[in-house]
Amino acid sequence: MATKRKGQTVQSVERSLAILEAMAREGEPMSLKDISAEVELTPSTVHRLLATLMSRGFVRQDPATGHYFLGLK
Repeated sequence: MATKRKGQTVQSVERSLAILEAMAREGEPMSLKDISAEVELTPSTVHRLLATLMSRGFVRQDPATGHYFLGLK
């Protein structure tokens, strides 16, 4: 069984998972500002992480509103 030990986690992975969890809890498209507030990270950091999650299909963006929502993965 894996346990979380200080210094043995990857910060960007932890942050990306926090974003995915926040979006799953919300259950509807979220703005960058709302995601940033929920995970307590700067919008620029969240934007970079969302770009990566989008490139892998985990997150999608509504072109009309700019809001983000979970992808099919």
